[in-house]
Amino acid sequence: MNEPISANREYKDSVFRMLYNKPETVLPLYSIKEGVLADFLLSQRSEVIAMSIFEYDHEEELKKLGAMEREEGVVEGRSQSILLLLSLRGSIPEWLKGRILSETDIPVLNDWIRAAGQTSSIEDFLKKAGLKEG
Repeated sequence: MNEPISANREYKDSVFRMLYNKPETVLPLYSIKEGVLADFLLSQRSEVIAMSIFEYDHEEELKKLGAMEREEGVVEGRSQSILLLLSLRGSIPEWLKGRILSETDIPVLNDWIRAAGQTSSIEDFLKKAGLKEG
């Protein structure tokens, strides 16, 4: 059974730096085609060290992705709510639909929802929201 080995970042960093500070110990492991890769590793030392200690945290990346998707869903829901409220007040011009659907700032969308809920016409909404064609 091969279980992944986990080491803390500081330990991995110190081990790699010890090896890398003595190129004769680590470069034979990487020497491909008469030292071509060894030369590259030496010339790009700081980037190689930085990349070797980078830990990809799958769970953390999934959380970030989920948060971004939730925010996109909130934005889309707010935009659709505004369009629904405005459709009760009259015909929504295409430029206004486009403007509402392109807005991604949630506080702005919240203000527009309040304005759309408190107006009796599209023109009144435009005034309250401070929107103009163009």
